[in-house]
Parts: sequence; C-alpha cells; structure tokens
Amino acid sequence: LYDQRNRLVLSGFYTLPLKIRMGGIATLAGGLPYNLITGLTNSGDTGATTDRPLINGAIVGRNTGRGTPVYYVDPFLEREIPLYGRIHLNLRAEAFNVLNHPNFVSFNGTYGTKLTPSLTLGAPSAGATAQLPARELQYSVKVSF
Repeated sequence: LYDQRNRLVLSGFYTLPLKIRMGGIATLAGGLPYNLITGLTNSGDTGATTDRPLINGAIVGRNTGRGTPVYYVDPFLEREIPLYGRIHLNLRAEAFNVLNHPNFVSFNGTYGTKLTPSLTLGAPSAGATAQLPARELQYSVKVSF
C-alpha cells in the first residue's frame, strides 16, 4: 500500500500586511496500488478467494492495479494578536481538501476468470473507508502565555 510511485508535497507561508499569515500544503500523488484477484478459489484451498488471474499467459504480480491520483490542497489563514505582555491570542482558519477532489484509496480488484476483465474492475469501492475525507473547514482560537 505504500508503493506510491509519484508524490509531490509543497508547503509554505507568506506574511501579509497586518501580520496575517497565509499558507498551506498541497499534495499531488499518483494512485495507490491494489491487488488483482479472480474472486474464486482456483487453487483448491478452502475459503480463500485471493487467487491471481492469468493475463496474457502469465500470473499477474502483487499490487498490479493502480488507483486514481490523489490531490489535496490545504490552505490556512492565521493572525497572532498580542493581548498583554507575553499573552497572545492566535486566530486560525484552515481548509482541508479545499478542491473537494474525490480521493479514493480502495478499488475493486476482481478481474474474474475470463480472458477479458469484469466491467467493474478498477472501480472505486463503496463505503466510508474507501475514500479519504471530503472538504473540511476548521477554525481555532488559542491563547498562549
């Protein structure tokens, strides 16, 4: 699951007038790998349906499938306000996955037993754990002394 071939992460910030800090993190990555399986017990072992398909005369290797790219842009704005002496108030607004790009992490790897793959091969899996979170907004107030 950690064999992500291409990954670029950029981060930084810039201080605007009135001491407002703007910045963020952008992550652009290739798709995550997943196994191709037949969905049947071809080898005769009981209970396991994880046999790999035969494609072009060869059994495919582990994690042969590749998912869709992952794009995350997480900007923030913050301002630190001095209150009294060493007491400061920090106001911060953050957005996670601000582009609301669907970032799938689980895919249907059932190839089937025919020469041509099943129609649902490579489709994103259903369920809450098959996709990274959608757009989220977060606001915080911090007092430091």
